[in-house]
Amino acid sequence: MKIIYIAGRDPWEYFYESLRRIITTYSPRTVCDIGGGAHPSLSLTEITQANIAYTVLDISPAELDSAPAGYTKIVADICARDLRVPGRFDMVFSKMLAEHIQAAELFHKNVYTLLNPGGIAIHFFPTLYALPFLANKLMPEWLGKLLFTRFAQLDTPEHKKFHALYYWCRGPTRRQVRRFEGLKYEVLEYAGFFGHKYYAKIPLLREFHRLCVWIAIRFPNPHFTSFAVVVLRRPQSD
Repeated sequence: MKIIYIAGRDPWEYFYESLRRIITTYSPRTVCDIGGGAHPSLSLTEITQANIAYTVLDISPAELDSAPAGYTKIVADICARDLRVPGRFDMVFSKMLAEHIQAAELFHKNVYTLLNPGGIAIHFFPTLYALPFLANKLMPEWLGKLLFTRFAQLDTPEHKKFHALYYWCRGPTRRQVRRFEGLKYEVLEYAGFFGHKYYAKIPLLREFHRLCVWIAIRFPNPHFTSFAVVVLRRPQSD
């Protein structure tokens, strides 16, 4: 298992780079984008070039209808106790979905069942106990949406504010690793990020935050990460 701590890099950029790196390394033929909705992570051009059969699974028919034609689309609840999806996949991934899941253990169990033996799962999510996300978890939803609009500095359609619960959304703590291993996953990589952009418009907080990140990357503590990318594998023998 490889644990990585990162500061000063855009976690979104790192996630997409990791996604493409994993595809290059493991050459999956079948890929499932969980919660991809109207904005699948890989373009049709990339899918064609990589010779991938790419499926987008989402609970919302309206979101899937908004996705470009050319993707295989499945309407399903990844947290259904009787999840039924045709076929299995060499790779399953999610981005900024796990924090909205209430049944976190069931979510990861279902992803496991979607994988072929030896298949790879990748998840990108914000983590507790970064202050903005802890505050978002504790404050009323209307206030969280107001502050998100004011400070998030995200202006693309896929960056909408949805209710976040943050179950099983932690940095690379021992407990978090044990959770995944308890579901029979092999934890291949766990990257934790320090820092975020939420204080960019508040000068004093921005400078204090930079100092905190400087300290955090020198004395890393997985409990204080702000985002994480985890790479899991279903054992070949299972």
